[in-house]
Amino acid sequence: MHFFQRAGIASRLYTAFALILSVTLILAAFAISRVNSIEAALHGADSVRNSELEPLYAAREALAQTGIAARNAYIFKDEAAARHELDLVDARKADYLAALARLDPVLRDNAQYGQVRAGMLAMARELERPRAYLASGDLEGFGSFLVEECSPLRRSIVADIDVLLKDLQTRTAEAVRTANAEASGARYWFTGLGILGGLVCVLVARVGG
Repeated sequence: MHFFQRAGIASRLYTAFALILSVTLILAAFAISRVNSIEAALHGADSVRNSELEPLYAAREALAQTGIAARNAYIFKDEAAARHELDLVDARKADYLAALARLDPVLRDNAQYGQVRAGMLAMARELERPRAYLASGDLEGFGSFLVEECSPLRRSIVADIDVLLKDLQTRTAEAVRTANAEASGARYWFTGLGILGGLVCVLVARVGG
């Protein structure tokens, strides 16, 4: 403070400006750091949702549609309509295999996903059989296949998907909580540094006066 009293006006102004600039730069650097942390946390949540959750939801829905179409093919008496339903089985099967192809790079090391994948590939093989039943007119065998083999396998796959979904949803929730915590902490720090900057300005103005 004695320095400010002895210094000339120009020196006081330069010193005051330097102090204010230092606080401003510290605040800016901290703001950039916190924003980067929040962005990273949000990116993690988006990554889980876009690359893992959405394809898994799509695979589960396509799997369910294969079951509906296969059942319709069994029920429909019109052969053309039944074959159309089997075409839908093939289309939805292709959809869930495509979803698995999207999931493979990001979940290949996840043991639960490995179980889901194995079940869905087994179902893909099983879904080749309805055409043979329909072509041979073996409706009794077709019905037994749907009830005794296809349905239990599908329920097992869905249960495995639910376990995997809960794990991935937990990861997404944790990423969102991290982002919220970063944002909350940043608000306190910004407020504190802003108050500190104001106090420095007031102090410099009083001493300089």
